[in-house]
Amino acid sequence: MLDSKHIVADRKVEKGQKLAKILLIIGLIINFIAFMDVRFLTMYRKIASFNIFFLVFILILSGKIKKKVSTNLFSILILTIYGTCTVLINSGGLGSIINYIYGFVIIIVFSQFCFTKKDFKILTLFLFLLNFYWVTKSKGYYNKVIYEGIHNINPNVVGYLILYTSMLICIFIGQLKYKFKKIIILFVLATSVYGIALLEVRGSLIPLIVFILLNYVIPKDFYRKKQKRIVYANFIIIMVGVLFPIVYLMMYKYGINIEISFINKNLYTGREVIWNSFFLTMEDTIKWLFGLGSRAELLGIGEKLDLHNNYLAIIANFGVIGFVGYFGFILKKIHFICTFKSLSDLKISLLIGFMCVLINGYFEATIYFAPIFFLLFIFLGIANAETEKELFNNEQI
Repeated sequence: MLDSKHIVADRKVEKGQKLAKILLIIGLIINFIAFMDVRFLTMYRKIASFNIFFLVFILILSGKIKKKVSTNLFSILILTIYGTCTVLINSGGLGSIINYIYGFVIIIVFSQFCFTKKDFKILTLFLFLLNFYWVTKSKGYYNKVIYEGIHNINPNVVGYLILYTSMLICIFIGQLKYKFKKIIILFVLATSVYGIALLEVRGSLIPLIVFILLNYVIPKDFYRKKQKRIVYANFIIIMVGVLFPIVYLMMYKYGINIEISFINKNLYTGREVIWNSFFLTMEDTIKWLFGLGSRAELLGIGEKLDLHNNYLAIIANFGVIGFVGYFGFILKKIHFICTFKSLSDLKISLLIGFMCVLINGYFEATIYFAPIFFLLFIFLGIANAETEKELFNNEQI
């Protein structure tokens, strides 16, 4: 039997965990609210990278750090040391190192908690408000911001905001006992496709269509029969992400154009210039190995630009070595989630959602926009938390 000291200690840990989860959910809600207005987002962006210290505080407050988490923290330490070394070689800044490991800290913090239906209800409410707000503002938004010069959040950001929120809403509602949840899911998906189409953001429309096909057309048993399929699929998506700009440039060179009828927009909107400049700037082996750094200027453009591709963004900042370390960590987490017991519907949907996040990375450099990190990594974070819960329950048997 436990003595009184152990009972008191356990109660303190339990209270710490409850408080830590409340703080995490409050942090998520503040993050969602920040995207409601460009002024809020501008203020939030100034402190977004420092949220990593808030997450570390939550991790400490949550109590005893799990063994698996300790191993992951060591991996993050190695990546941090490597990132710091690259700053001495290239034109990198300390902020880029924080962004490099930020997503991994989010995944680890989420793995400390068990998320309940009540948690999903709270998050779904705020996600729905954010999603619906931007869907209703999407008509004519692109022209107002791009051509009329109205100061507001970039349409590309709004596009992937609708993408991420719609996927999370559908996944979370799937876990709740709502009488009309299928109708709600259909409504959210239909309005989100409509909103993104009005924004003329193909980079977010394609992954949302992929999500609908993979999550609702293909049966979940297809993924359960050979669970490593998801690991292989993620690996392929990452590799294609590197090759995509090369193929895109070749298509541009040979005058190949593809048009989506209901989005009146040319295939080539400037990314070809940015990506071509990137490859021209990466002129020697050292740059390919360790990157250019976050403060480097692209050859022929003369200014620091968003590369509009997550995979090139990692290589540009930390080189091929940093690319292998970054996506190696992600694939390791996906492998852990996929190889422990049978995959639940929730975990399959979350993993599909993250695959669509990776596909969105073909067109956007979201992993260097700190305010969006929670929405990027919540998919793997909760999937990892579910696996940790199953692992704990298995050990108790």
